Formats: sequence, C-alpha cells, structure tokens
Amino acid sequence: MKKLIIFIFCFGMLACTSDDGAKNLTKAEKRIQDWQSIGKRYERLNRFSGTVIIANGQNVIFKEHYGKADFEKNLPITNTTSFKVGAATEIFTAHIILGLVYQNMISLRDKLNKYLPEIKADYTIDEVLNHTAGLPSTRQLKQELGGLPKGHIVMANQATLTGGDKRNISDIGYNLLGLLIEKVTKASLDEAIDFQLKNQQLENTYYAKDPNELAVGYTGFVNYRGKGLEPQKAQAYDLENAFSSTGVKSTAMDLLKMTEPLKELDRYGYLENDGFSFGISKDKVTAQTIIVLSNIRHPVAKDMIDAYKLAAQGEEFQLPLLRERVALDVSKLQDFTGTYAVTDKVSFKIEIHDEDLVVNMGTQKTKLIPQSENQFFMEEMDAALRFLIREDGQVIGVEMLDGFINGKKVVKID
Repeated sequence: MKKLIIFIFCFGMLACTSDDGAKNLTKAEKRIQDWQSIGKRYERLNRFSGTVIIANGQNVIFKEHYGKADFEKNLPITNTTSFKVGAATEIFTAHIILGLVYQNMISLRDKLNKYLPEIKADYTIDEVLNHTAGLPSTRQLKQELGGLPKGHIVMANQATLTGGDKRNISDIGYNLLGLLIEKVTKASLDEAIDFQLKNQQLENTYYAKDPNELAVGYTGFVNYRGKGLEPQKAQAYDLENAFSSTGVKSTAMDLLKMTEPLKELDRYGYLENDGFSFGISKDKVTAQTIIVLSNIRHPVAKDMIDAYKLAAQGEEFQLPLLRERVALDVSKLQDFTGTYAVTDKVSFKIEIHDEDLVVNMGTQKTKLIPQSENQFFMEEMDAALRFLIREDGQVIGVEMLDGFINGKKVVKID
C-alpha cells in the first residue's frame, strides 16, 4: 500500500504567507509579490493571457503582461497590444453620446427615431443608453425568432419590447447608438472615436481600422492531438454585428483613461463567438481600478480581480490549484467512489481503475488525477472535481470545477 503523502504547497488554494523571504518584505513589496503570483498562476494554467493594470485613480501602481499576443508566432504582449474588449465597448459609446449631448447636438430626452426615422418604437436616447428601452439582446432575439435578421434597425423593429423600466442589457440598443453617432457626426464610428475622444489621448483604440497590434484570440487550451494542452485559435466575430456594442479594440491603459469620469464600475464578460475576455472594477470609495484584458475566452477575470482586491488589503486570497499530480494512498480513493446526482435524471459514477479514479458517464470514462487530498483534474480538458468532505471524514458530494475557483455542487447518493 502506498503511503499517504500530504503536500502543503505555497501555491495551493490559499496564498502562502509564511515564506521566509516574504517576512522581510515591506507591505508594499508583499502586495506586489502577491499580485504577480495571481497573474502567473492563471497564465501557468493556460486560463489567462493578457494585461493587468491596477491604479489608484489614474496613477498606475501595478502593470504586468502575461502570455502571448500570438502563440503561433511567439509574439509578446506589450503596452500597445490591443484586445477586443467586448461589452466594455459600451464605455466608449456612452462617452461619445454624452459628449454629443454636451455639444448640444442631441438631447437624452430625444426619441431615437428623431434621428433614425426607420425605427418604429418611441424609446428615448436615455432609455437606450441605460438599457431601459425594453430591447432584447441579440441572443434573446435569436431565440425568439429562430435566427437573426440582417441590420441593426431591422433587429430592433422585429424585437418584442419587454416594456416597463426593467433593465435589460441590450447590444442591439447600443448598436443603434452607434448608428446615431454616425448620423449626427456625419462620420464613421472610427472617425467619431478619434475625434470625439481626442481629449482622452487614447493610443490604440479603434473599431474597424486596420488592426494595430491586435492580439490573436483563443478559445482556450485543448489536448486535441494527444500532445498535451495546446492553444485553440478562435474564429473572429462578425464585425458588423459587434459594432458599437462589442466591437471596439483597445488597450488596458486606454480603458483606464476612460474610467476616470466614472465613480464606480464592475463589468466582466467574454466574447462567445471570439477568443477574448475582460474584467474592469473601480471602487467608488477608494477609486482603485483593476483592469484585466485577456486574449483567451475563459472568463476568469472576476476570480482574478477578487483575488487582487483581497491581496490589496493584505488578506488571504484563493488561487486555483496547479494541474500537477500529487501522491495519494490508493486505499483513500475508495472513499470517493459512488454515484453523484447532477439532476434528478442525470448522474455519474466515480470508480477506481488501475489505481486511479475515473468518472463513468456510461459510454465515456475519464481518468482523474489527484492534485490535492480532495481535488482531481482531467487531463483532456481544463476541468476538475473537488470532493466535499464532512468533519467526520464522510464524502458527501463533489464540486464540479471548469476552470474557476468555485463550481456547481452535486450530492453523493450512494
């Protein structure tokens, strides 16, 4: 029988604070060290490749680049590398709209169809700007119609408005605002970005111009050739559909400049039909801003920013475990075997095969590799199972992790 070996790693689930070298660090140096460890861990797990900026107001106190702008060409990420920023595009669009209001070119109380008469409904610019016009998202419209019609105004006219003041995030609405910008300024969206936002002194922000140092987007890392996890290049999104709702490319520094007039902000997201993800958080009290831009679709920015915030306060923070095998007593594996219910109708079995745990889904069996005393990862994909154990040692369930700190918990039924 193999001996049970308990590994206590500084890079385990909690940040290690007992390192001898760390004891001699100042609080500021320890904070920087912790922040660096967060980006490095997610990069090492192939869940993040991009730029992280932490600033107090507009004063940058931490900036690091991780991964590659292009893994095939081995191109590094630099200060001027641009990313598709997804729904953060709304920050730029809203800023331009408010600038046009300031210039008395439009009023927020104006009906949108005053400028775009093809629009049938009478929602105001303010309602569209604040997502209270009742317009759906393109995903919702696609479900409603069974497909997407061509053209932003056509989509808006075919949409069923929800009515009332309920807020519904609508990329369709923000694309209408892009059309409004082009109509009122008599310029393209790119020209409007250059002119209307010139006071922000943006360095590399654009919509449809020739890509300037644009990172390549990836869906993630997959072991599709049996050679280990490799980057999977994503298909590019439809630029016309992305437009002024999700179509802007920018840098972390340019985004930071755009957050200056905002009192607080918490936006996270990823591009379903491309390979980018992002997170932006600005604290309304301290004005500390954290920006995470990634050219990997995996939306871990929220987990990362949560860790950065805790580290900023000198508190313990969680990091995902490394995908590395640790040694466990084979006899202990028996405690994890059994049936686990995902739903009333769906379940899976955990069994032992050749001294390893396997997940048995009927026709498919996947080997589980121990990475701690109670967590096991899958080689073929970025997924893991964390077994839930009571104080008396009884295994009562499992948490299904798909690359995040936390996941769906299911109950062991036998």
